[in-house]
Amino acid sequence: AAVDVAETEAGGTAYQLDDEDGDGGWEVDVALEDRSVEVTVGPDSQVLGTEDDDLDDEDRAALDAATVPLAEAVQTAVAEVGGQLDGVELDDEDGTWVWEVSLDDTDGGDDVEVTVSTTTGEVVSADA
Repeated sequence: AAVDVAETEAGGTAYQLDDEDGDGGWEVDVALEDRSVEVTVGPDSQVLGTEDDDLDDEDRAALDAATVPLAEAVQTAVAEVGGQLDGVELDDEDGTWVWEVSLDDTDGGDDVEVTVSTTTGEVVSADA
């Protein structure tokens, strides 16, 4: 829900998500043309604030290549290993852009990094 709220608030595409110190809130980075907007979303899905920033060329290139949105990558990762979402970011794995989804307290009891393809939506790897 935080991703939808942030994208609506900023009018762009979410490309990074971090939990807000375990309080149930989120910091969502949203790309909007050549800039980034960090939207802080509270546990009740209310926007608590926004902050403008530059969007670096690497993140723009990754987003331009991605056909799978951040929210879908999160759903895929949680379905794969369970757990609670900790964060998501774009990462370059050997020249290929992926969503790196961090999950805490998974079904196996470990914290796990799940790598999801930005183009196919498939799980590439899951490492504890």
